[in-house]
Amino acid sequence: MPVAEEPLIIRDVFLQPGEFVWTDQNNRIKTLLGSCVAIVLYNAEKNIGGMCHIMLPEKKDFSAELNGKYATDVIKMFLKEIEKSKTKPSDYTVKIFGGSNMFTAHERHIKDLSENVVRKSINEIGQKNVNKAKELLALHRFNISGESTLGSKHRKIYFNLWNGEVWMEMKKG
Repeated sequence: MPVAEEPLIIRDVFLQPGEFVWTDQNNRIKTLLGSCVAIVLYNAEKNIGGMCHIMLPEKKDFSAELNGKYATDVIKMFLKEIEKSKTKPSDYTVKIFGGSNMFTAHERHIKDLSENVVRKSINEIGQKNVNKAKELLALHRFNISGESTLGSKHRKIYFNLWNGEVWMEMKKG
């Protein structure tokens, strides 16, 4: 059963872009998102879970080493932790955040077509991150119970492992 009260000792973990953390009930995980995406998993029965800070949908080199920057690798990282804990994806509450278009204001000032093409691909990264994360979560039978994605604002995410509470602050980009 989840711990109802805040623990006496809390370890705050700030997740940088490309990082992944899996931990237990005495931790609070925080991150700041723009076009990146955070996936939050929580198992209420075991008070375990994790968060990632995805920067890109998938890597181009397909190396065997898992890297928290990529959605494709992060799902594998979550699945490894779930297997170690002798649980299954359906045992988790899943929430997804981020994928904002952080470059919208700059588009109006673009005059050169070649720069416009580069800017357009940058603008789509948030949407691509969200799409890939959702695709992979569905593929592995995770059920998303909440989300705040896309838009044009930064998001600060806070995740308490002692009770599974996740909250968000939105800031103008």
